[in-house]
Amino acid sequence: MPYPELGTLLLIAYPTKALTNPLFYIKLCLIAFALTQTRWIRDQVLRNPAVDVKPVLGKGRVLAGTSLAVWAGAVTAGRLLAYTYTHLMSGE
Repeated sequence: MPYPELGTLLLIAYPTKALTNPLFYIKLCLIAFALTQTRWIRDQVLRNPAVDVKPVLGKGRVLAGTSLAVWAGAVTAGRLLAYTYTHLMSGE
């Protein structure tokens, strides 16, 4: 099971490593977009009263597909952070 506080501890331990890596900012932007998209899915698809009666419209399918792609991009960016840094500590 992932531990969200572990990322915070890694950022505190090696702030230069994360804050100088463009992938860190890409990851944060992708997470922000994915969270916004989750609200869109909730408002457009899940709160639609017709969702129980008929199949999900194409708009819902597009939102679901792009949501998967954005979350996969955020996970990939996070995994690549360990291999793409140029500065580990400040002063190097």
